[in-house]
Amino acid sequence: MTQRSRAARLPDSREYDYIRNEVAARVLDRFEDITRTFPVAVDVGANTANILQQLDGHGGITKLHMIESCRDMLYRDQAAWAAKAGGALGGGGRDRSTCWTCT
Repeated sequence: MTQRSRAARLPDSREYDYIRNEVAARVLDRFEDITRTFPVAVDVGANTANILQQLDGHGGITKLHMIESCRDMLYRDQAAWAAKAGGALGGGGRDRSTCWTCT
């Protein structure tokens, strides 16, 4: 088991999510300054889907591909971001990477 898998399973693993959520919010806020829309976006190193949690239509993003090397980290909050996506999730993955698409 990798360090990231162990970290995702810790009971206090959400303690520092506020930092990643703040970074995600700031990145998405920058999309508001760009006049072009981005209907498809890729979140490489998605961690626990922090970008998806902050998305709320920023930059006209309608499809988000999340790629994370640690399955346990990505799936840690699966129920929360599946509800956020309205249940419209598809995806797949291999042992070392996972890609989910939110439409």
